[in-house]
Amino acid sequence: MSSSILLSPLTIRKTTLRNRIMLPSMVTHYCAVNGEVSERLIAYHAERAYGGVGLNMLESTSVDDTGKSYWPGVSIASDHFIKGLRRLTDAIHAHGGKAGIQLNHAGRLAQPAVSGHPRQLVSYIPGLTTYDDIHVMDEDERVIGSFCSAAERAAEAGFDVVEIHGAHGYLLSQFMSPLFNRREDAYGGNFEKRMRVPVEVIRGIRKRLGPDFPLFFRCSVEEYLPGGITLELARDIARTVADNGIDLFNVSVGLGETNRFTGPPPCLPKGWNADRSAAIKEALGDRALVGVAGRIIDRESADAVLNSGKADLVVMGRALIADPDLPNKLAANRDDAVIPCVGCNEGCVARLRERKAVACAVNPRTGFEELLPAVPTPAKVRKRIAVIGAGCAGLNFAITAAQRSHTVDVFEKSDRMGGKMHAAGAPLSKYELHNYMEWLFRQVEKQDGVTVHLNTTMTNQQLKEAGYDAVVFANGSKEGLPPIPGLKETRHIEATWLLTHPQELADTDRRIVVVGGGAVGLETAYWLATEHQRKVTCVEMLEHFEEGACTANRGHLIHYFEAEGGQLINCARVTRFENGHVVIARNCAKAVPNPYCTWAPIIPKNVENPLAPKMTNEEYIEQLEADLVVMAIGSKGDDRPFLSAQQEMVAAEVHNIGDSYNTEKPGNMWQATKAAYNLAIRI
Repeated sequence: MSSSILLSPLTIRKTTLRNRIMLPSMVTHYCAVNGEVSERLIAYHAERAYGGVGLNMLESTSVDDTGKSYWPGVSIASDHFIKGLRRLTDAIHAHGGKAGIQLNHAGRLAQPAVSGHPRQLVSYIPGLTTYDDIHVMDEDERVIGSFCSAAERAAEAGFDVVEIHGAHGYLLSQFMSPLFNRREDAYGGNFEKRMRVPVEVIRGIRKRLGPDFPLFFRCSVEEYLPGGITLELARDIARTVADNGIDLFNVSVGLGETNRFTGPPPCLPKGWNADRSAAIKEALGDRALVGVAGRIIDRESADAVLNSGKADLVVMGRALIADPDLPNKLAANRDDAVIPCVGCNEGCVARLRERKAVACAVNPRTGFEELLPAVPTPAKVRKRIAVIGAGCAGLNFAITAAQRSHTVDVFEKSDRMGGKMHAAGAPLSKYELHNYMEWLFRQVEKQDGVTVHLNTTMTNQQLKEAGYDAVVFANGSKEGLPPIPGLKETRHIEATWLLTHPQELADTDRRIVVVGGGAVGLETAYWLATEHQRKVTCVEMLEHFEEGACTANRGHLIHYFEAEGGQLINCARVTRFENGHVVIARNCAKAVPNPYCTWAPIIPKNVENPLAPKMTNEEYIEQLEADLVVMAIGSKGDDRPFLSAQQEMVAAEVHNIGDSYNTEKPGNMWQATKAAYNLAIRI
């Protein structure tokens, strides 16, 4: 292994962290509805402390009821919450970890339905604060005192570190930002006045907690909106907060309107914020330490940041959601045993923004640590089980079932394991999925009791004759082609086939039309434009591309596809193919949304948006030149083998998981992994 300081201790004032790895303050929605700590939240943190994390930072915690933005969200707004928080810090300390807490007031991002109060604004800004139920804060607001009192409670509850949240567009960030602070009193107008509230918060907390208590400050060093905080301004912010008592400056980016940067998908490189933290570190000198987040997911990416001196501490969020034992595995040089985060955002970021509890596509135990043991309990009755399909669902089931002492035969009709993951992981922007596949294959190979049979198709009769106790179908989904006139006479390839057979792409295929703008279609279009330098147009019938996908994922993909010259056409249906052209009927009504808008959230279809303009149909016929048509209209789960086997009673138990079960919305990795695990621990 390379020489590394990742696992070396870090002393901050009189507190020593056992390594340079921090679990960030990512909201989980695990707490009780009133903001108290729950057993679920304690178990989540305890397992990561047991896994070797140096510093567990409790998620964004409300210092005042007026600043609540999450439901359920942790609170420290009164002494009532100290007892529960003490139980959490005790659990972290019991495993040798240190406990931190992030103190926050949401400001304009608070939710009146959650807080019971109007949104607290630094300034009213036309175009950005158009919502109702707002209150522009007076000079005598109690927010500074709320932060200070919360810090005192945190120390009483046993926390070792306090982090002040000055990032992501929340209240302190709003005071510092020239875009959001338009005040003309003592708290706005120039840099020193905009910094007054954060400085008074820092000084107040330092006074109450004393000279030995570590204080962190998290800041978005780029807000990505015109007039907002830039990296150059952030350097001044960093120097100011350090000079007033901060020990570590935690580098982040983005805010509410640009939140795709706070949960970046794998199309952004590992450690992509490291140059920003380097700029902050250069500005700070010896004033304070620097921490940084941004797709730091393994030893390689952490070493690249720390060994180069670009930061002193790395923030590993989704990597620790995927594998809470990551630090211990790295310490034991068992890097190949680490469950890789694939950056999909399916279980974590996407669910969080849907106001659901955080989960993980590759770790079904995340969020259920208090209910599900780390090692599955042995089965009372050992069974012989057949699994049909060696994709994500089939392999995950086989591994867990074998861990419980069942004997599992996996039958795969193709010549390799992995199923649709091969297509999904084909673009370089999805390389982490290949890492996960390799990890999955290693688990299969070393797991006693699992035998994989490639190039093998089992009939119902063969399954019946083999005498299995249970048969599990995980045979995936199938693509279909629509009956569009001229398709058979047009050069066309299905997207998933092309992704795994790029040699099918001819040199003459310069102009490509991708039909379908869901996840597969848009990722394929991006892959063709970036890795193969083709001129690509992607056509989608719906209003939005990648509808239903995480905002961060679709935002970055659209942004980079546009930057490569790719064309997006929404609200358009293909009517026919003829003479090297794709003929579309395109709705050109004014209400058609801009397909390149990357930050606007997509409101669920069951929620009416009263501000949305009424859609009309103003179709125009348009011809798109195409040397090649790539069909990406989606797939449908194939449950026919399961239904047939069930009808013929091929075994005492017949089950169906993964895409072959999730017939209407296949391709959800989290659903497949979860279903596989849940069946395996009870079969």
